[in-house]
Amino acid sequence: MDRGLARRGALRVVYLQAAAAALVAIVGGLFFGVRVAWSAAAGGLIGVLASLAMVFSIFRHGPDANPKRVLRGIYRGEFYKFGVTVVLLALALVALNVSAPALLAGYIGTFVAYWLALVTPGTAN
Repeated sequence: MDRGLARRGALRVVYLQAAAAALVAIVGGLFFGVRVAWSAAAGGLIGVLASLAMVFSIFRHGPDANPKRVLRGIYRGEFYKFGVTVVLLALALVALNVSAPALLAGYIGTFVAYWLALVTPGTAN
């Protein structure tokens, strides 16, 4: 597979995650108010930033990189994704006046977008 095509596919998934987070935030805001909207947006942003950390780690190496180095980048990306998620969720829950259910709804929205992108033909490539 072409590296550029794979990178564009990965970024397309991140864009879909951002759109899903925005949708959750808008719907939450319409039904439950501004605090819920901002909380859902924060949760979605956490999911998007975690995915971006993964994408940048995977595609950090050039197209001629050693496969072992690329595999280490994938493992490192998973570690970064987990770390970004844990740190930002903890910060949001402790430092911001967020609605925890809305925060998690926004974050979960990014997972739903990710799963849908994986099963939708042509989305991830």
